[in-house]
Amino acid sequence: MAEKYNMSTAQLLLRYSSQKGYTPIVKATSPRHLYANIEAENLVISEKDMAVLDSWDEGIEGSLCMSFHIHSHLSAERHSSVADESD
Repeated sequence: MAEKYNMSTAQLLLRYSSQKGYTPIVKATSPRHLYANIEAENLVISEKDMAVLDSWDEGIEGSLCMSFHIHSHLSAERHSSVADESD
C-alpha cells in the first residue's frame, strides 16, 4: 500500500496514526528521516485504504506495547466503577 501512495511503510503508518487521531511518538535519527516524517503529514490516505489498514489490527494480542493497553484498560475500568458508585 505504501507504494500506491509513493511513500515508505514508516510514512504510511505514521500518516495512518495521525488520521486515526493518535499522536505517534517518532524518532528521527537523521535530517532525512525528520523530513520524511514531516512529509507524511502532507499525504492523505483514502477512507477505503484506512478501512483496509484497520482490518489488519490484531487487537491487544498483536500489540508491541502491552503495558499501554493494560494501563488504558485498567484506567477505563476504574473510571467506569467510579461512575457506577456515583449513581
